[in-house]
Amino acid sequence: METCCEYTDSVMWVSTDERRMITRMMKLIAEHPDETEIIKRPEENDGCLYCKVPSTWLKIAPLPERSEAQKEAARRNVRKARACLPKTL
Repeated sequence: METCCEYTDSVMWVSTDERRMITRMMKLIAEHPDETEIIKRPEENDGCLYCKVPSTWLKIAPLPERSEAQKEAARRNVRKARACLPKTL
């Protein structure tokens, strides 16, 4: 899986084959049709979305810091969810 962004001061071109990113980008593109353009849809581009969006959409942020109690609660939730999955060989 890969997501690639190339940008100038005003425009960013995004190419991605990550399902999560495609879903998010398609939603944003539908909400902002005047600011965006789909160059290639995943259905016609081997599962890869290629689009043009405003460069102001680029944001890089660190993960939030969590306390040990929050981390342990997340671990318990994951264990609980995994326990509900069917057992396979």
